[in-house]
Amino acid sequence: MDEAISILGKGEILTNQIEVHPFLQNHRLVEHCEQQGIQVTAFMPLAVGKVMDNPTLQKIADAHGVTPAQIALAWVKQRNMVTIPSSTKARNIQSNIAALDLVLSDSEMADIAMLDRQERIANPDFAPAWDE
Repeated sequence: MDEAISILGKGEILTNQIEVHPFLQNHRLVEHCEQQGIQVTAFMPLAVGKVMDNPTLQKIADAHGVTPAQIALAWVKQRNMVTIPSSTKARNIQSNIAALDLVLSDSEMADIAMLDRQERIANPDFAPAWDE
């Protein structure tokens, strides 16, 4: 990212799409993007469906009468990131949009923060050393 900024100039990169979900919160890169004025676009916010099976996310979802997927999307938004979750089903698209209206409490955000286990999903064999 720093190399791209040095080539293009500060303020020229609008967004950086990176893997961010409750199990890989990518704090270091998110903070670096914020320092550089680059909007983060969260890629894979539902961790390929893994959010649906997490007891913490389910508990928070139950408290709000929503799904764990909606909680994960609300969490991304509340961290000031954007995301474009994909779906071909109208009910899931509507659910994703409704998630944008959810507001999580500080304690719920803290509970989700505890889920970070550096679980990278998008990691092909040609990938760089992501966290160096």
